[in-house]
Amino acid sequence: MEKLISNGRDLQYVPESYILPLETRPGNVRVSLFESIPVIYFLGTDKPQLIKQITEAAREFGFFQLVNHGVPDNLMHDVVSVSKEFFEQPSEDKASLYSEDAKKSCRLYTSIDYVKE
Repeated sequence: MEKLISNGRDLQYVPESYILPLETRPGNVRVSLFESIPVIYFLGTDKPQLIKQITEAAREFGFFQLVNHGVPDNLMHDVVSVSKEFFEQPSEDKASLYSEDAKKSCRLYTSIDYVKE
């Protein structure tokens, strides 16, 4: 459980496992300034165009906002609410779900594998 950064509510430092080694850091990367992040409309966009938009946004920005996806607002609210409730529990209560076994269908885990991810 000590590997989970979500356990730290008032972190005073970044855990060592979250710090990239100097030789693998991106260095002096020039970052463009943008007015807004990419917004991708899901429903109504043909699949090849959708794949192209997602790929370009991920490559250029590293993230995007997906709208018109059909997930009801109340479901998204419930997911955020339940997630917040779960992660606010004491570490001892979450410990039973912590596992590094990828075959488990329900587990709490923080993946830090910079080479593969």
